[in-house]
Amino acid sequence: MNFYKELLGRLKDNMTIAKNKLSNGLNKLQDANSTITDLKSKLIQLQPVLAQKTVQIKDLIQKLTQDQLLANQVKKLVESEANEINIQSEKIAILKAEADQILKEAQPILQNAIEQLDKLNRGDISEIKQNNNPHVLVKYTMECVAVLLEEKQEWDNIKKVILSDANLLSKLKGIRGESITVQTKEKLKKKRKL
Repeated sequence: MNFYKELLGRLKDNMTIAKNKLSNGLNKLQDANSTITDLKSKLIQLQPVLAQKTVQIKDLIQKLTQDQLLANQVKKLVESEANEINIQSEKIAILKAEADQILKEAQPILQNAIEQLDKLNRGDISEIKQNNNPHVLVKYTMECVAVLLEEKQEWDNIKKVILSDANLLSKLKGIRGESITVQTKEKLKKKRKL
């Protein structure tokens, strides 16, 4: 009988332990259920925020896509302009080389003209001025001087204004290529072609 009592006591203890475990499990399930209910409530409250954030993210993705397209267009434009600049740089280098060659060829001519100008004196100017019907080359030369001095090219005006100027020789010696206007250069080019 003692054995039976002991066995009954053990079974009772085991039942109590099982009951406690079951009670603890139920408490934990109730706590979990309460937590789930709270989380569902929070999730319901966050639905509008989540929806708004989703819209914002979609807008941001769309803007980023548009910005990327724009950036790609700008990149293509910059590359195109860089290529154009390279082409223009090559053309400029060729033009510079040509201009340098023309300048190299013109330097001796300019030096000779300066030397010839140094040989002129006021008497030579007076002799030219006295001539009513000068030689074609003299007239052409004086018309070119008129263009350089931005005066009228008619012979009477040349005699009256240019050849009468006491400072003509110093004015001619003072002319520098960089000070000649583009319009004057164009007029000289047209004159040279005649």
